[in-house]
Order: sequence, then structure tokens, then C-alpha cells
Amino acid sequence: MTAGLATGMLLFAGIGVASPPPVSAGSGLISGTVYRDLDNDGIRDFSEPGVPGVVISTGATTSRSDASGAWSIHAWGPVDVRVSTGWYRSQCGGTECSPGPGSDQHFSVTEQAIEARNVDASAGATLNLGLLPDWRGGYPAPPVPVPYNTVDIAARISWITPTNAECARTAADDRACLVADAPQFLLQIFNEGTTRLIDPSGYLQLPAAAWIDSLTPGELPGPDLGRLTLGSMDRTTRRVPFTMHGNLAAAASAELTLTLSIRRDARTNTVPVDGPYPNQVGLRMTSVLNDPDSGWCAPRDTTCPWGSADTQRSPDNSDIEGFSIVGPAQPPVTTTTTTVPPTTSTVPPTTSTVPTTSTTVPSTTTTTTLPATTSTTSTSTTSTTSVPTPTSTTTTTVPTPTCSVSNLLVPSCGAWLGSSTPAKDGTYDLVRGLSEYEAVARNTPDIIHLYKTGGGAFPSKSDIALTERPGKARSLLLINWKPDTSLTWRQVADGGADANIATVAAGLKAYPHRLFLTVQHEPENDLQGVGSGRTPTDYAAMYRYVVTRLRSLGVTNVVYVWTMMGSTNHAPLYPTLYPGDDVVDWIAYDPYGQE
Repeated sequence: MTAGLATGMLLFAGIGVASPPPVSAGSGLISGTVYRDLDNDGIRDFSEPGVPGVVISTGATTSRSDASGAWSIHAWGPVDVRVSTGWYRSQCGGTECSPGPGSDQHFSVTEQAIEARNVDASAGATLNLGLLPDWRGGYPAPPVPVPYNTVDIAARISWITPTNAECARTAADDRACLVADAPQFLLQIFNEGTTRLIDPSGYLQLPAAAWIDSLTPGELPGPDLGRLTLGSMDRTTRRVPFTMHGNLAAAASAELTLTLSIRRDARTNTVPVDGPYPNQVGLRMTSVLNDPDSGWCAPRDTTCPWGSADTQRSPDNSDIEGFSIVGPAQPPVTTTTTTVPPTTSTVPPTTSTVPTTSTTVPSTTTTTTLPATTSTTSTSTTSTTSVPTPTSTTTTTVPTPTCSVSNLLVPSCGAWLGSSTPAKDGTYDLVRGLSEYEAVARNTPDIIHLYKTGGGAFPSKSDIALTERPGKARSLLLINWKPDTSLTWRQVADGGADANIATVAAGLKAYPHRLFLTVQHEPENDLQGVGSGRTPTDYAAMYRYVVTRLRSLGVTNVVYVWTMMGSTNHAPLYPTLYPGDDVVDWIAYDPYGQE
């Protein structure tokens, strides 16, 4: 999910921060400071403030950073120190990263948990930690100050490895529960923004035949968030509302443990599966309506998708986790074998002679400047087909059907086979990548897929050279184009990218062939809240405006493609994202091998 999140399952019986135990022989003091690393350099500068309200724990003892970000814990011997926070460790570009490289960066990130392992408490260790709100790390670092949302809540649900008493596991990765088992899940609520959240609330989405056995607080940070209420399930939607009463401080996080019970009317599988799992539990936060990551998702909106509205990366305001339910073993199938004595029958052979016929049809030749479609039909204009008969062979020579291509680049037979061809070493060397592709596929792509941004004219000379090579059939172009990434969709729809559109229009008009053009592919990844200029309605308006503008500038050789991510979770969005039949010629989706 996200680098830098504290995901250690540190569950405590009580709510609040434990007081340090009395100092005894052999104990030591571990202390440090949690600070906001404004310039993302891992070093605390004089102007960088401390971060209060962050929980630090050894499992046995828990502390919380004060108003200056300082904290301390008494411990004994080597201990692991974990930090539970909704912010992210600065200078961390992945789910794993070592302490540092800044001198005040003493915590590592291991499987998304911020921790320092095997700390010698007797040596009086100092552990400092730089954090960033609403930032997942990654290099190169963005321009300082690092961007963030003032209000930003996120939710994460993860499977807790069950014991044999909770779920039967037939393999390391099988979440295979039996009826009457009690699978458990860790729920984490993160305050990723810079302001406190009051009474954070949301709901759980339960699969059929699964019911809540218990929802208990884990590591709730301090007395500011101290009571949990659970509502009744809506039997139509199978949603169960909940509220955590109090304040969730900026940079803080809260944990809950959800235990389900599997009823006897559950739908079961005959064998375990290793994902995607047929039963899914959902967690959604709904109380923060001015969160730009999901402001367009109303609390009772049944069409809002799961985990797709984050402006940066997951975790989002919602998350899902799955498991399978395995039914009882079926009794073995009993096979009965009966021996029947063979029968003997003599049938006199029959003889039939059919004369061989031969029919010759003149071949026809059709010439077109469009690339040939990929088809199982031979490219020659005549073919010979041998048709078996009971006693002889009839040979008929017939013409091969000729494929035609419509004005919208729809082939009358076969299908287009396209490719995007960066080099296999990861560099964006399209020429070398195309050569590598053809060496393996042993064909020339009918479509070459390219990506463009901004106001540069295209197709460029290099684009054309890639599709028109000596001795090769010409390939069609499919170009994904974002008119101006510095503007919102609403700003583009209001004319903010007109200069870029005009430049692109001139390049398209100069190209002597028809081509496919996608305007801003996969918008689901970039949706934001109401008023952001990046809602589904804003996208549809932007797409329509760009197509209409290109047509008004005299572009007549473009076939317009509406390209989505193809996830079934996004299906409720499509009616609002779709800009209209009059500006869409083809519909495309990118399934990423998941559908």
C-alpha cells in the first residue's frame, strides 16, 4: 500500500497511553523527537516544528510525543520501537527503507511499518524521526515545501494471520476459512492532514453470511480518542456504521481489530483460492466531507468506488480485503464397472466412387495504403483448400476475402494488434524496443501506442518514422494526450489550454493519415473532490471541449478514443465520466491483466 505507514499490530487492552513503569536496575531511557521535515532532507532544521500526539511504543510501554515533538520511554535490554502515525517518514521512497540518510533519521521502514529494531535501552539511545503530511516519499523530491492536504483521512484494512482456531490455512497464502471460523482484520485510520479530525466515523461493508463478532480498540492514541460506538447493520447494503468519539490529532492514527463470524448459510468454494478472494470486507471513512481525496463521495453514496479517489496513492478513504470460505469435503465418487461380452457383427463393405471436380475462380487484387489487419487468413489473393470426401479429394481454388477499413478505422475482418514498445531494459527507447518486440512476436504491430503531454506538435518526425519503415507495412498511431498537466480539467474546459490545443491541431492536420487519439486516458486515477476541478463531470466537460475545439480548428483525420482503467470497481463512475457518443468513436479499457 503506502511507504512509511506504521502498520505494526500493537494491540492493547486499554485505551490511552500507558505510564512509564518505575525505573529499575538494568533499565534505560530511550528518547527522541518527532519533527516535521519541511524540506525532506532527514535533518531537523531550526524552523522545523515538532509533531505532537504521535504514539511510540515498545509493545510493553507506550509514550506519546508532546507539544514540542519530544518523547521518552523506559525499557530493558534490546527492544523494538514502533511509531504509529498517519504521516510518512521523509526521504522514504518505498515500502522498505533504511534509517537515514539524514543525520536525524533513526527509524527505518520495514513492510510499511516505521520502526527501530534491537535498540539497546541501557545505552540511553536517541531516536529522531522526520515526517511529512500526505506524502508518500519518492525521488526526485518535489519542490519545497512538499505538497499536502490540510484535511486528509485514510483507511486501511489488512488481514491478520489467523491461527488454526480462527481459520483453516491449507497453504501459506490461502485465506481459507471454514463455516463457524472467526477471521480477524486490522483496521487503521490515518490522519494524513495537518488539522485534527473530530469524531472520525465510517462504515464496514460485510460480505454475505459474515457478521461482526467484535470490533475492539487497539492502539488508540491517547485520551483524545477514547470511545467507540457501533451501529446496526443495514440488511440491504450490509453496511455497519461506527464512530470513534473524540479528536484524532494531525499525524496520529487509530487501530481497531475486527473479528467476523462465518454463518452456516455462507457461500463456499470447493477448494481454497489465492486471490482475488470471493468474500471481501470493506472499510470506508465518511465523516470528512471536505477531504479533497474523496469529497465527491457522499457518506451514503452507493455508487462511490473503493480506493480510487486518492490524489497521490493509496491508502485512500476506503480499502477492501478478502478471504475465501471453503465448504466441507465431498464424499468420493463411487465408480461401478460392468463387464459386457463383446458382440460380433459382420457388415459387408460398401464401395462408392465420387469423381474429383475442379473449379477455378479468377483471383482479385485490392491495394490499400492502410496496414493489414491481424488475421488467420493468408495475405495472398488465392488459396487452395483440400476438402476430404469418403473416397476422394475435391480441390477448389477460391479468392481470399479482402479486408476493408472504415472511416473510423474499424476493420471488416480480423483485428488490430498493437504495442507500446519501450526497450526491455526500462528505457524509453522506442526504436530499440520495437526491434526487440518484433524479434519475439515476429510480426509488425498494426498500431504503435505513444504518450504526449502539453502543446508540442505531433505526430513528430520520429513518430512517423517509427510507423513507416522501409519494407514494413505502415502502422497506425494511437496517441494518449494530456492537453496541460498544470491545469485542472475544469480549467481546460474553460479554455485554459487553447494555445496547446491549437498547436496540436496544426500538427494533426499536417499528418496525411487517420490516427487514434485518446484525450487524458485513465482519469479514474486523478479524480478529486467537489470544487477541485477534477470531478467526473469536469473530466467529461474537458474531453468534450477538446474534441469540439480540435474539430472547429479543422482537424478531420482523428478517431477519438475514450480510455478507462477497466476495473469493475470503477463501473459506477462511467456514466458521469462519459462525454457523449458524438465525441467518442472508440471505447477502450486497460485491464492490467486483472479482468
